[in-house]
Amino acid sequence: MMLGENSPNYGKPGHFTGCKHTKEAKEKISNAARGRILGPLSEEIKNKISTSNIGKHSQNKSELTKERISKAQKDIPWSQTRRNTQNRKDSDSKSLFKKISFALLSKTEDSV
Repeated sequence: MMLGENSPNYGKPGHFTGCKHTKEAKEKISNAARGRILGPLSEEIKNKISTSNIGKHSQNKSELTKERISKAQKDIPWSQTRRNTQNRKDSDSKSLFKKISFALLSKTEDSV
């Protein structure tokens, strides 16, 4: 929807067009880039990243939980799953506008 001619910035120059970095700015950028990790990560760094990510991803779900999620999602089109999730978020929202719009949408869907 926002690509090409539909984009509000289509045909407009970028925010940095016509500007050039000074030598000082180029040196700062260069020095900042030198501090970054380039190339393959060491085992120590990999272990630090791994321990910091424990409990953040779905890999820690039990097999029983994975099976239940899988069964619940069977035979439901992806778009319907997404719609159900959004409806749940809208119904739980504290925003008055979302509550009103959710109530109106649910009434129209019930009448169809």
